[in-house]
Amino acid sequence: MTIALAGALAGTLAGSLSRPRRVPGSVVGAAVLLLVSLAPVSAQVLPRATVAHVLRRITFGPTPALLARIQTQADLDGYVNAQLAAPPTGYGGVADVLITSPGFLGEGAGLVYGPGLAFSLADLQNKELVLALESPYQLRELLCWFWEQHFSTYYHQVRAAAQNFEAQLPAGMTAAEAAVFQEWRENQTYRALAFADFRDLMQACVDSPAMRYYLNLVFSGCRAANEDFGREFLELHTMGPQRHGNPATPNYTTADIQVISEVFRGLDVDPATGLPGFSQAGGTLCHYGIGWLPQKTLFAGPAQAHVVDWSWTTTSPPSTGDIQAEIASLLDNLVAQTETKLFISTRLIRFFVGDADPIDPGLLSACVNAWGARGDIDAVLRVIFASPEFVSASSWERLENPIEATISQARLFGAGFATAAGTPNVANKTELVDRLSAIRAVVDAAGALPHEHPAPDGYPLASQRQVGSGVFWNHGSYAWRIYADWATGGASDNLAYAPVPVVQAELARLNWSWDDPLLVSTATLVMLYDRRFSTADRDLGEAFLNRPTVWDASTSATEKERRLRLMLAFLLTLPQALEK
Repeated sequence: MTIALAGALAGTLAGSLSRPRRVPGSVVGAAVLLLVSLAPVSAQVLPRATVAHVLRRITFGPTPALLARIQTQADLDGYVNAQLAAPPTGYGGVADVLITSPGFLGEGAGLVYGPGLAFSLADLQNKELVLALESPYQLRELLCWFWEQHFSTYYHQVRAAAQNFEAQLPAGMTAAEAAVFQEWRENQTYRALAFADFRDLMQACVDSPAMRYYLNLVFSGCRAANEDFGREFLELHTMGPQRHGNPATPNYTTADIQVISEVFRGLDVDPATGLPGFSQAGGTLCHYGIGWLPQKTLFAGPAQAHVVDWSWTTTSPPSTGDIQAEIASLLDNLVAQTETKLFISTRLIRFFVGDADPIDPGLLSACVNAWGARGDIDAVLRVIFASPEFVSASSWERLENPIEATISQARLFGAGFATAAGTPNVANKTELVDRLSAIRAVVDAAGALPHEHPAPDGYPLASQRQVGSGVFWNHGSYAWRIYADWATGGASDNLAYAPVPVVQAELARLNWSWDDPLLVSTATLVMLYDRRFSTADRDLGEAFLNRPTVWDASTSATEKERRLRLMLAFLLTLPQALEK
């Protein structure tokens, strides 16, 4: 796949740094039109801003090593194709060592459902942070996070629901252990299906024990059907409530929710095994969907938007095969609905391109055309990644969620776990857990830890939880730790940021001087924000470096690190720190 870059403008500072003195000449100038060289497209060296922009969108943030490795169009195409071809299982590289080391994060050789699960909610969250930070399969991890938010569950409610069945759990197993196991099981499922057909993701959602606990399917049984799952499955997971572009037209009615809830009635979790199952009473399956009416028809209400009605007829009593066939028929219909194609494609575009309205109708139409019979997510992603909207280096149109913002900064400034040999020191587990706990605390301060959003619609991007004053306050406190923890510890902070070598390497690449505070401030800002900063931002950064005395060749290395960390703590509090 070739990412179409024709017409995209490579960002330079384009006069925003103009100043009477020491203006970095290689940064000031007109924007450069891409693909104008006589060299073959694949061999053209891409502007760093373009590479960084694409990597920000398909990873949890570029690392210096990744930016250095990707120079040409062929390099970038190869990386994107490799990301799309990520295996469904396995963690890769340092992440594999960290996740599977016996005794670290509670997994070891594998997880077994049962008592004594040495694996807490904090361990589960740490696992996901490790994978976001260290996995070489960055796009897979980003999509896993996306699907976790799309098919959102809430650990604390899963645990509360499991408490109702605690007497049926394996002897000695607690509801908390069952809940964390089911949340990790679900997370692993969405990781494995990250690029799969949406039809498979829908089935995984229906079959998820965590979801069955969370949206109360386990409480339907032989009683009246609980409508929580049926409602959210239509509203949040598949079609959305209103017709795309016409909110006055509903996609379904209350009667449709009731019918779907009958279809899903009786889906249960076997507490003894932790596996999805079916409710029974007196040896009879508690499923009244089949045969409940001579014919059940969906999406036939007045003014509803749909492709084709769905109906199912059979006789009672049903078998498990009948129930599975009925659900499969329903899911087949839902994945083929135009409104489902539009709803999911829109969410993917907003995630990878931007939040701005309106979404380009041509891009949305191309995604719908790529959908196919089962919702080919890989094909839809390839359409998005090849679009001008995706590669436009001038587009910073989406807020980063706190996990993305935190991990992207950590990846940029070397806060990973790899040693020079490329492997972590797993023997020093206390240090590794402390570092993960420090990162997790940052995300926690923003109220966005995995599996802890109480509403079933996942963490919203544009909300007070994400962009309110409290978030910026917490983000500022976190940024301050990059300096304060290092200063009090005397060597390295427990967030393990290493900004000095990263900034020095960037200065060397640009052939700029480490002894010039204006250039140091500029280089750091460009690494963080490309062109999205003002001369005032740059000058304030320089001011941090020049206190209490002028930063020059006579300033000691220790003093330069102190000032650089102070400056970085300030720069990370700028509003654009939460944009991508």
